Amino acid sequence: MTWKNHLYHRVCDLCGKPFDTYNPAQRFCSSDCASVDAYQQEKMRTLRARYKRDVHVTGKLSEKLALAAKDGLSYGKSRAMRERGAVFA
Repeated sequence: MTWKNHLYHRVCDLCGKPFDTYNPAQRFCSSDCASVDAYQQEKMRTLRARYKRDVHVTGKLSEKLALAAKDGLSYGKSRAMRERGAVFA
């Protein structure tokens, strides 16, 4: 059975706009929303990889604050990412 037989009513995971689709796996209303989400996911993967590498790095608090600020995170979130092995949602 193909999935072209049933119309699904969904809400976009990014912008919250309702849309209709024949694809049951579709999460976004447009390719623009899908590409924005892909960019955000890639950014988080990069941050996780950076913090996973830096788990055991010690240094001054001011350096850690500067790193967190550069990544757009609070000190607490950056610390949580480091302590949990960069598994952060």
